[in-house]
Amino acid sequence: MVQSVNNSSIGILDFGIGGLGLYRLLREAKFQRSIVYFSDSGFIPYGTVPKKVLLKRVEKIMLFFKAKGISKVMIACNAASSILDDLHLEGMEIKGIIGFGIEKVIESGCHTAVLFGGGRTVRSVIYRKELEKQGLKIKQRITQPLSIYIEAGDISSEALRKQLKNYLSQYKSEQALILACTHYPAILPLIKEMISPSMLIIDPAEKAVEWICNHWNSTFLKPIDEFYTTGNAVRMKSSAMKTFGVDLKSILTTAL
Repeated sequence: MVQSVNNSSIGILDFGIGGLGLYRLLREAKFQRSIVYFSDSGFIPYGTVPKKVLLKRVEKIMLFFKAKGISKVMIACNAASSILDDLHLEGMEIKGIIGFGIEKVIESGCHTAVLFGGGRTVRSVIYRKELEKQGLKIKQRITQPLSIYIEAGDISSEALRKQLKNYLSQYKSEQALILACTHYPAILPLIKEMISPSMLIIDPAEKAVEWICNHWNSTFLKPIDEFYTTGNAVRMKSSAMKTFGVDLKSILTTAL
């Protein structure tokens, strides 16, 4: 018998499997609450839709969480996090990955950085504006194809390597690389092969996990997680294992 989730659970939203990296970090940190993960890969890619459409979609998913008694949600997707300031739902505490990324960059002490992210994340210039206020020099690059490879379960092909090498070869002097897409930590070994050992790699999910564990943790005997997707559950299960080593034993599909 599957235990239904309740307000002891937290939610994680991502367009695809990228947020499973955050999920895995939470479980490695012994986070005690149950987690409901929502992948919206059956929808139009978040980075390609107008802001109003994205806001309406994210609001709909937040109401899905709310209907399950979940009031605390982490938006792991950078693109979806870009509309966080316009998202207002009574009785819910919603956090976005971008804010944690900005905090982590500032804490790193770097003065120059390059940001790799999807189209909406880069065009929103949220990272750049906030970091430039702190005196940092930020370059940005849309690296959308990387997440497409990873979403399909590819973290090592020659085509992916070539694409990544092309991006990284153009940035030699920056002190840090900001991974402004939760998919990218899945190819961390490849990134490390191609950059200087002195270049910092900044993963916003690490800061988000630290905050969640400090603010949303509790004590429950046996957390029970649920995974939902609007896309292909079979593909999600396969890609989750290949990219993040997460075994999703059961994935529920929804036509939300």
